[in-house]
Amino acid sequence: MPVIEKLLADRKGEMCTALDSGCAETYLKIKQVDKFEKSVENLKKYIAAAGNDSIIVKYIIVHGYNDNVDEIKMFMDKMLAIGVKIIVLDIDYRDIIDGSFNIPKNYYDIKNYMQEVCKKNNM
Repeated sequence: MPVIEKLLADRKGEMCTALDSGCAETYLKIKQVDKFEKSVENLKKYIAAAGNDSIIVKYIIVHGYNDNVDEIKMFMDKMLAIGVKIIVLDIDYRDIIDGSFNIPKNYYDIKNYMQEVCKKNNM
């Protein structure tokens, strides 16, 4: 058993990862590696080893890549399908220029959608 799975199974840790996408195409654009399916498969293994209370998955909004409701819908569908219960929404702080950042309206749409799904599904 790989070390991460063993630590999770033994309840000696938790894991936080950032998937940042709902599909392989967007994952590749953001991460610059074609490992979306491998990442999802790993999440499934970790949840099987530890349960869903030790796994945290982040969705970091990256302007121009995953900053739309369609992408967050795919992400949330994927998280529901594999049993993730702890999800964190964040923004890419590289978008902050000179200490200021005007949050675009569509970021609120993303937040609202995620919040609605989480509430409905006890996440």
